Formats: sequence, structure tokens, C-alpha cells
Amino acid sequence: MSAAEREVVCVLGATGNIGEHVVREIVERQSTAEDNRLLTIRAASRNSAVIMVQSTSRVQVQPVLVDLEDGASIAAAFEDVSKIFLVLPQVASPQKMAEYSKGDLGQAHVDAEAYIRSLQGLALTSIRPTSFNTNFLKYDLPSIKERSCFCSPLGTQAKVNWVDCRDIGAVAACCLLQPGHEGKTYDVTGPANSTLTAPSMASLLSEVIDHKVEYEELPVPLDGAYGGLWKFLRSGGFDVSTNAVEQ
Repeated sequence: MSAAEREVVCVLGATGNIGEHVVREIVERQSTAEDNRLLTIRAASRNSAVIMVQSTSRVQVQPVLVDLEDGASIAAAFEDVSKIFLVLPQVASPQKMAEYSKGDLGQAHVDAEAYIRSLQGLALTSIRPTSFNTNFLKYDLPSIKERSCFCSPLGTQAKVNWVDCRDIGAVAACCLLQPGHEGKTYDVTGPANSTLTAPSMASLLSEVIDHKVEYEELPVPLDGAYGGLWKFLRSGGFDVSTNAVEQ
């Protein structure tokens, strides 16, 4: 590759919870890196108009429209790329993911990883985060605002680790920019003090917003996509903390 040529990396879901931070981290890191590589990020999304990260002299951010049900748009986004960032289950709804794998949502992720690893010529780096801290805004904000209540099927004893989406993006950016991560799996978590029971989460929310928030336990969903996930969480599946972010 000559000095005038740019390596091309595609970030699918570039306006999502994780993708936006992946794009931002790549730009910040490569713009000051010692290797002076020139890079183009194909920031692929259903709405490229909301890509907020600006290009620099070394890193060109190229918004592209991609519909994951349109093979032609995917092929165009992948043209000449060296690496791709993809978040599951953005390729399908959680229900469809479970249907494809004949298991719950967690098993669907495992099956998707196994399928990609089976393809010749592709090297997979798997990033497995715990629960996103943005889930509170996506799923719990209405009940907190309307009823001062945090609702979850987690129960009162099980603990879940919460991770910042910016940290996930930072790990992904390192894997995309640096060699040696191919074939590896990284369990990305928040710090140990971000591992909380649901009542502790309600207490923390109360402290942050300066308003009492109660915890309400919901029944475990019975549908195939989410039932297994909540059983996994209630059994302590995300009661874990690693140093992957620091590494």
C-alpha cells in the first residue's frame, strides 16, 4: 500500500450505541498514531445524515447508507475493506436471531460466532460485553419518569455488571487498528463496583437523579428469545468483571 492509499474499514451501525463510539475512537487514535497510516472509515448506517464524527487529515469518515436487507448496499459498503465491525443482533430482531439458531438470544450469538469462524478467509475477533449502561435510557426511562420505578425480571439477589458503551468502542477500535487480535475473544466489562443487584441499581438511580426510585420485580419472560437470557442473568451470568478495557 503506497503512502497515498488508504486502508478501508467498515463500521456497520455507525450511529448505534456502540458503532458511534467505535468511529470516534478510531478517528482519535489513528489521527495521533505514530505509524501515520491513512484510513477511511465507511460509517454505514440506515441514516448516514446523523454521523457526527468529523474527518481529519489522516482519517476520512465516509458516511454510507446501508440496508441490511439489501445485498447490493452491503456489497458496496464492503468493497475494498480490510476489516468490518458488526454488532449482533442488528442483522435481525432478537426473535429472528433465536429462530435462526433454534435457541435463545444468547445461543444465537454463540451460533453466529461459530458460523463466522467456519468461513474460510475470515478472521473473527469477538467482543462480548456485559449489560450496556445505556439500557436504562432505552428500556427504563419511561417507568422511572412516570412511576419512579425501575422494573426488571432480574430478581433481588442476582448481580449484573454494567459497562460503558464508550469502553466497548475503545476496545473495538484497538482491535481494528492493531494486529494480533484475530481469532481472539474479549469479555468486556465495567469495573467491579459496576456489578450491582437490581435493588442496588434503584438506589444508585435515586442518588443520581435525587429522587426516590423503587425496584419492581417482573416475571421472567417465557418467549424463546428473552426467556433464556433472563435465566442466564438471574443465575449470575453477568456477575463478572475483567480487565479487558485496561489491557
